[in-house]
Amino acid sequence: MTLRFVTAFCLVMMVITLVAAQSPAIPTSTPATVDPCAETNARLTRLENRLKDWPDLGRYHDANTKFAPPDKNEQRVVFMGDSITDS
Repeated sequence: MTLRFVTAFCLVMMVITLVAAQSPAIPTSTPATVDPCAETNARLTRLENRLKDWPDLGRYHDANTKFAPPDKNEQRVVFMGDSITDS
């Protein structure tokens, strides 16, 4: 009886596997207006910009343009550090 059960179980599993393998996949619709390469192009642009300024020297460029030039007798201090001292 156990051999019949195992044989029947194996046959049922094989039939289920064959039916699942032969059933057509559900087609997914993609909008025609979406560029499939848009995400890749955006990532490529980000990586190119990072490569051009790998030490991130332009990080404070916009903030630096807001400062007025130092007065005649004014002395300023520039702090330099890395990502550990950034915070």
